[in-house]
Amino acid sequence: MEKYSSYKSGLKIGDYVHYEYNCIFASFVERSLILDRKHLFTKETRWGERSFFEYSVYNNGNVKKIRTQDMRIINRERTS
Repeated sequence: MEKYSSYKSGLKIGDYVHYEYNCIFASFVERSLILDRKHLFTKETRWGERSFFEYSVYNNGNVKKIRTQDMRIINRERTS
């Protein structure tokens, strides 16, 4: 069985993600639930093909949008 690559295929809806979020002014470590995703583009890198997404995430009672470029995944848990 092939292991799922969030680098190549993005996070799945329903994943619970611990990540570092980088915005213009600061960097935050957060945990969120992925509610929805929208594919933006795909880019070929020296490590292989990488897909970029815009995610709708649920965090502390708020829903916000985060792009792949603004996050560094620390840990990903599959909820279903």
